[in-house]
Amino acid sequence: MTKKYWLLMLLRAIQATGNSATVALGAGVIADIATPNERGGYLGIFGVGPLTGPSLGPIIGGALAQTLSWRGIFWFLAIFGGVFSVILVLFLPETLRSVVGNGSVRPTSIWQKRVIELCMPKKHQQDDIETRSVVSQRSTLAPKKRTNILESFKIIFQKDVALILFIPGIHYAIYIMSTFLFSSSRLQIVTTSTPPLFEEHYHLSVLQVGLTYLAIGAGTLTGSIGWGKLLDKDWKIVEKQHLEKGNKKPNNPLELRNFPLEYARTRTVWYPLVAFWIGCAGYGWTVQYDVNLSVPLILQAVLGAAMVCIMSSFQALLIDLHPGRSASAAASVWPFNPK
Repeated sequence: MTKKYWLLMLLRAIQATGNSATVALGAGVIADIATPNERGGYLGIFGVGPLTGPSLGPIIGGALAQTLSWRGIFWFLAIFGGVFSVILVLFLPETLRSVVGNGSVRPTSIWQKRVIELCMPKKHQQDDIETRSVVSQRSTLAPKKRTNILESFKIIFQKDVALILFIPGIHYAIYIMSTFLFSSSRLQIVTTSTPPLFEEHYHLSVLQVGLTYLAIGAGTLTGSIGWGKLLDKDWKIVEKQHLEKGNKKPNNPLELRNFPLEYARTRTVWYPLVAFWIGCAGYGWTVQYDVNLSVPLILQAVLGAAMVCIMSSFQALLIDLHPGRSASAAASVWPFNPK
């Protein structure tokens, strides 16, 4: 609870570093446990957190700031994050394919074991090991790779990847800026955020303004669940077409080289792209001309749903294009997504 501004900024940077790491770790776990034909659904659900957070944050933060103080927000984040960290350390298993294969191999390093496993009686641990097939242990392990903290940057500077990242990146920038609209005042262009804009045009209270963020949250939640299922359906459609041409069904990452990954992941992404463009233009127009509040809120929901669809599609494509480097591929998306 520092009172020094420079220390506050430093600690916020450290906080952002940890927050960003969870995105790469989550996508890496999904790539480890889910096959490509079901990965889209998991990534859609996973995308709910990063994209609905901005809609719930203002409500929770505003309530804490009014009842406690702005420091209460950081106390809440510390407690909330600490509780979930304890849960993860206790129960989240290692999923890295080069360590545990398909889950049949028991990790040997103490750093790769769950705390709850370390607390188990030795007899229970031995019985668990004996129930696992030795054949499956050897056949499911992926080749080990050296850790490279610059792997994400190597992926970013690939020409095809840079183009893939540009599309969701520019849309995510607009999505974030949709809460920062431009208004003209005294012949100057002034950037004003959504809260004062809604207070000015619709005469809402602070609490009411905070509740308007729920519209985006509802949109992202709906888009995440629905689009994830559609991604899996698209994969099955393209896979069927691929097999009808006499090709083999891809059963491992190497066989995906001849599979039309780009088409499978982006064949229907035009729908949310067009919806995003129309929603963005309509949102600015309705607020400018004081159209009924329900209209810009509906358009905010459309923007949220379209954004999560776009992000899920291109993130799934990047993960599919980089087998064995899924976490690095997922991490390469976020430098293009300004906060």
